[in-house]
Amino acid sequence: MTFAGWSTLTSAIEVGGYAATVETGGTCELALTGPSGATATATAATNADATTTACELLSVPASSLRGGTWTGTLTYRSARSIGTATVSPIEVP
Repeated sequence: MTFAGWSTLTSAIEVGGYAATVETGGTCELALTGPSGATATATAATNADATTTACELLSVPASSLRGGTWTGTLTYRSARSIGTATVSPIEVP
């Protein structure tokens, strides 16, 4: 994971990351859990470069979130690979 946090500019949780593999056709999935068990998800395509496969920006807007602390996972998945990273707690105003 390269970044995860609340964006005051877009009023959204934004997450980015990459997989340490070079391949096409994968997806990145963000799964968040917040106050009182609320959940939110986002999915993004990927772009391979010379050494990694990067997730496009994953964004969950404020309209899909409640104020409070959110945690979760970022998962990269393809026909050949799978990997998951933990999203550190994010405070939503």
